[in-house]
Amino acid sequence: MRHLVPFSCNVPWSLNCTTAGVLGLSDMSDVLAEYGRRVVNRRVVALLLLPFFWPSLATGGNFKSRYYIIETNLSPERDAVVGEVMDAAGKAYSTMFRGFRGSVRRKLRVRVSATKEGYLAAYARFCGTPNKNARGIYCGTDQTVYTYDGDGVERVLKHECLHQFVDHVVGGRLPIWTNEGLAEYFEESTLDKRSGQLRLGRVPAWRLKALRKAKKKGTWMPVSRLLAIGGREWSDNVRRGSSNAQYGQAWLLCHFLIHGDGGAYTKLFDRYLGLLDESVGGEAAFKRVFGGDLAPLESKLGAYLGSLKAKGGG
Repeated sequence: MRHLVPFSCNVPWSLNCTTAGVLGLSDMSDVLAEYGRRVVNRRVVALLLLPFFWPSLATGGNFKSRYYIIETNLSPERDAVVGEVMDAAGKAYSTMFRGFRGSVRRKLRVRVSATKEGYLAAYARFCGTPNKNARGIYCGTDQTVYTYDGDGVERVLKHECLHQFVDHVVGGRLPIWTNEGLAEYFEESTLDKRSGQLRLGRVPAWRLKALRKAKKKGTWMPVSRLLAIGGREWSDNVRRGSSNAQYGQAWLLCHFLIHGDGGAYTKLFDRYLGLLDESVGGEAAFKRVFGGDLAPLESKLGAYLGSLKAKGGG
């Protein structure tokens, strides 16, 4: 993928430091697009009112890592652990999306509550009714990631903060499969304590088992179908509890395009993401880079699934 951006300019993130200090307001998927101007208006109001409704933000009672403001009511030790993981994730995001049209000109905000009840209440305060089954949510209205502490919170943060980063940096809109597939890809990463960087490309055994089972049972989604699915349909599947296949296959396709055949498709995937940043439509961008005949890709993806071996635990 792209080389790591040197963090040298006098802003929390050094992406596109010569770009005017304007945050990209493009929404992350068709799910948010349907709200149109109302989302932007609500976002502005929420940001203006934020210090009044979160007193700790006004008084400085929040943990600041290198790239994030982590609003919590956890212990200082726990804050530091979360901050370490998130800073490693921030570096990894910036590597993948270096040179894109948007920019991050301040620390991004994360809210980690001690309990699920606190998390749901915090989300409802600014972003409306939350999905109570979601372990964490990125809210485009106030550009904040919400979750609660406990097992798996670091995985959730790596996933949801990818959505947050993309919302700021990508000039166009990532198709839902790309957005969610990359979020799942980063979610599966692990932290190398010595280097402070994420180890990417982890292949959990449970994912391989689920995907191979889908392939065998005939519930596998063709690549053409995955590329065409929209945000509303994706969300409907989530609400119906039938979204495991789409998340799994989105992860697999991203993993293949980054690591498959010894990295043979990495530069092509970079080019595809670059076209999305230029506001080229998802299917058009994919066709331009990978061609219109998806049969060879379908075959290679199936072979890749068959050859993958679990690594990195899980």
